[in-house]
Amino acid sequence: MNFLGNEGAIDEKSVAFIANSTEASEASLITGSFPEEHKFISADDSLEVESLLALFQNSNKKVLMVDASGGKLEKLAPGDYIKIDAHQNDRQAFQMAIEKYNAEHPYFTYIYANDCLEALLSLDQKAYYQSITKVDQYIGELLDNLRKRDELNQTLIVITSARSSSSSHFSPLIIHGPRCRTGIEMKDTMLIDVFATLSYLMGLKSQFNVRGIPLYEALAVEPRNQITVLNTWINALKKERIIIWNKYFQSQDELYQTIKQLISVREERENIFQYAGQREDTIISLENKIKWQRRIAGLLFLLMAIGYLVEYKWLRKKYLLFR
Repeated sequence: MNFLGNEGAIDEKSVAFIANSTEASEASLITGSFPEEHKFISADDSLEVESLLALFQNSNKKVLMVDASGGKLEKLAPGDYIKIDAHQNDRQAFQMAIEKYNAEHPYFTYIYANDCLEALLSLDQKAYYQSITKVDQYIGELLDNLRKRDELNQTLIVITSARSSSSSHFSPLIIHGPRCRTGIEMKDTMLIDVFATLSYLMGLKSQFNVRGIPLYEALAVEPRNQITVLNTWINALKKERIIIWNKYFQSQDELYQTIKQLISVREERENIFQYAGQREDTIISLENKIKWQRRIAGLLFLLMAIGYLVEYKWLRKKYLLFR
């Protein structure tokens, strides 16, 4: 990788995709779109936008995917697909890619290496760095095969990691090949730009779902074409700026809707509490009213009893006078 970085264009801190799964991040890399757009979050999902591999396949160009994740990316492969068990060494993935390339010469080969992820999940820092060293060795074997075939300088190579292992969400990005500048250190790149860059280099039309822009600083441009490229870059930046602002306005609208809903819920809750308080007051008032009614009824009963008693004594006395 050091060789490719020194001989090509490199950004050691390219902004990676923030995704919760390998499937989502790899789909974002080969479609130039975000997970909420391509909808490929797990191996059971279907890709809802066109990938770079599908574009080549539709152009009658042979594509190959070598997947060392154990089959998580199978639905992303429109052409030849080789599944490597996730517990197998990544060397097998690179050897299969070399053998397939030598035999069939696919136009585009996509290799997903899994050892670094497995080592990272094991929380063993030593194993993690050992896996990086081994993958670097496997890449060297792939480059050596291209060199022996005298095809290294005619092959466009991109090395990166769609997801970052750090909280900063940075991943290295290396681009090496024809029409690319050599010995260039890029700054402030994003992996969302990889799709657009490859499309530009390979003469593909820009897709409506692509969110990135070509990394023009990595491209070797003839002096007579520099102004044209700069104007194209400016137009792409303007278009991307509009997309970003539209997303911002959309997020603001969603935020305002959420705030309104929260206010409505709060008012409804306050009304419920107010009603509950009024109900308690009503209950207490009714209880007091019932108590007073009982007291009044008791008093009336007592007065009636006294009246009956007085009347009884008066009548008894009256009728006993003539006996």
